[in-house]
Amino acid sequence: MFGRIVKLWSQLSRADPPVLSARNLAGIDLGGTNLARADLRSADLRRTNLSGVILAQADLRDANLSEAYLLYARLQAADLRNASLRGADLQGADAREADLRGADLSEARVDDATFTGARMLHGDAQRCALTPEQRRSIILHEPAE
Repeated sequence: MFGRIVKLWSQLSRADPPVLSARNLAGIDLGGTNLARADLRSADLRRTNLSGVILAQADLRDANLSEAYLLYARLQAADLRNASLRGADLQGADAREADLRGADLSEARVDDATFTGARMLHGDAQRCALTPEQRRSIILHEPAE
């Protein structure tokens, strides 16, 4: 496990932005890391600690963030289309203008999270425990035909 973390850290420090698409990062502690604009498409981030991580403008399409810890994460304008955030902890996260269309936010904890200008599909918003204020702040879309 330690070798895996050293190798990952080496890749993060060399790449700008980091390219970690389709990587298995499940369960790793990445708390506080700057992953702005990172390519994390289809990455396995299940149960990963992403608390306080900067993921602004990151590409997280199709990523598995189930049960991940995203407390106070900065997800501004991140692309989370079709990502699984089932059971993730997003308390205090800033997801302003994030694209959450097709994302699974069922059972996610979203207390004090900011979704102003975020895009979601109607059905996805219904399955998420958003507060009335959060619901008013998102942009709802119909599914593509």
